[in-house]
Amino acid sequence: MQSWKFSIKPDCAEGFDAFHKCKESGIVGVGWSKAYEKEQPKDYSHAKELIKDFYKKDTINEIDKLFSQIEPGDHLWMHRDGFYYLCIAGTKRYFAREICEDFLNYDLGHAIEAKWLKVPDELVSGSIQRGVIAQRMIQRINLQDVEVLLNLYLQQNLERDPTWFPTIDNNKVGAAVERMTQDELFGLMSPDDVEDVIAAKLQTEGWILLKSTCFRSKSTFEFSMINGNGKVGLVQVKSGNWPDSLAPVEYEQYLNCQKEIFLFSTNPNPYPGRCPKGIKCFTKEEVIHWMKGNCQMLSPTLKIKLQIITGQRKLETVSGAQC
Repeated sequence: MQSWKFSIKPDCAEGFDAFHKCKESGIVGVGWSKAYEKEQPKDYSHAKELIKDFYKKDTINEIDKLFSQIEPGDHLWMHRDGFYYLCIAGTKRYFAREICEDFLNYDLGHAIEAKWLKVPDELVSGSIQRGVIAQRMIQRINLQDVEVLLNLYLQQNLERDPTWFPTIDNNKVGAAVERMTQDELFGLMSPDDVEDVIAAKLQTEGWILLKSTCFRSKSTFEFSMINGNGKVGLVQVKSGNWPDSLAPVEYEQYLNCQKEIFLFSTNPNPYPGRCPKGIKCFTKEEVIHWMKGNCQMLSPTLKIKLQIITGQRKLETVSGAQC
């Protein structure tokens, strides 16, 4: 089972929305419909001939991925209007008028059947959240085993009950933190999860979050904090591999006698170069140590993800998860 970022954004006519049409019809699709304005393709081979005649191309990558690379059972992830959707790929293919009579207005030339599941934000792993913002229309999302297990668990429960949402058991949360590797744990966490953990850790050390600093766009720091002595803490957090390492010397210019700086990166080489006095670089080991001792203080969203993994691993042989 492979996971993909998928976007439905063909060149629709005014008043037509291909995303909603696909959702209502139980399909996912892409454009390039004009090749079929005069003739309905009989099959994919015929479609390629019509594409070549109209677009002067032997193939179009997105169509080839949809019909040749995406397999039944694959997970297609989308984000639209503030919601995440998991679409389970089916076997049937559709061309042009097989999709709908208004296929030209929707610019839907190619589609496959798919089961749509709306997934609460709290249950979407960090790798998926980062994956769906990729620029390409269709792109593979590389996941670890634990993330595949999570997504299969979401599929199983949301197919059974679209309103399903797990309850929280702190014992399962603690067990998950103890058993998971560093890469598994931070791969499961969204960027917001990681920021929440760093903020919570600092608050247990006497720092108070300044809420008004959390909404800056493209800021140098994620947020600011203050302690009982009036000193300001500036916090920068980067999750992911490339290019999210943090060179401490680049933040030295923001230091003064009333400021401290806290950095955290999950990059394999998180803090290249020297670390000036006044800058604290958290290691993954000490962040995980804090999480183990403060499971009750983790955000509800992270607790749910960790609990799901603990419960699902016990059912792994039953679920038949494959990566």
